[in-house]
Amino acid sequence: MATQFPGNIDNFQNPTPTDFLDNPSHSGQHTNENDAIKAIEEKVGKDGSTDRESLDFMIKTGWVPLANTAVFINEKVFRLTGDYRSTLKVGAKIKLTNGSVKTFYIIHNTYTNGNSYIRLAGEVMLNSTNNITDVFYSYQDSPKGFKRGQDWYFFDGHLSRDWVANAIEEKIPFIRRLDPNEDYNEGSRRWVCPVEGYYMVDLGIRFNEGIVANKIVKCSIRVNNQNKAESTVHTSVSGYQINANVSKLLKLERNDYVEGWAYQNMSNSSYAQGGSFSIIFVGVNE
Repeated sequence: MATQFPGNIDNFQNPTPTDFLDNPSHSGQHTNENDAIKAIEEKVGKDGSTDRESLDFMIKTGWVPLANTAVFINEKVFRLTGDYRSTLKVGAKIKLTNGSVKTFYIIHNTYTNGNSYIRLAGEVMLNSTNNITDVFYSYQDSPKGFKRGQDWYFFDGHLSRDWVANAIEEKIPFIRRLDPNEDYNEGSRRWVCPVEGYYMVDLGIRFNEGIVANKIVKCSIRVNNQNKAESTVHTSVSGYQINANVSKLLKLERNDYVEGWAYQNMSNSSYAQGGSFSIIFVGVNE
């Protein structure tokens, strides 16, 4: 019989000392065993295998194929026949057939009338022309959405020069220090969210000159020009360094923009001589 592996485990007949060479067929047994060995080798895969069904490919790339046809629903949702809630968990990384499409993360997975509806967040949106006949998920990612370091979206900026902060509220001119996804624009002084999810945002600024007693220094985090968090520090004496810092965990949508703002009412010539602005992707949730 031909091998049933990997769909099923073969049940070959073992020869006995009293068997004739033709009953069962000796050559037939060798043929069956050779077929089974070949099937095992194909399943394991050679070094550097590009066969997506091979274990070598899955282990080295971290991508596991799903044998199902994906159906486009809308720009964030596709459908699979069957219940995939235990496999495609919230936070898992996923990609479709088109390898040029950037990473998606699973935001929600519902099961209705024999189908799973998977809602995604990604740097691009799905559209009806995407080839989504094949689906891959990453077994290397945590089901709660916390990514390995190389999968994170993050930004770190700093104030690299003396900045004359006028006595008005204005955006701080940070320059990028770390920004692998190039989501920060130094001209507009804003960071644009690439993927829907939760982000930890930290903002700080330091004034070293022009400190005046009984005044205030304030820094604030804005999303789409709406104030989300701020810190206000009151000066007690003149001439000393003063710092304002604020942190906030934010739920952001794709293309939301985040900015760091500062305000001081000490004078029109107060110098900010240090500052930092960092944003780190934490994960996704329902």
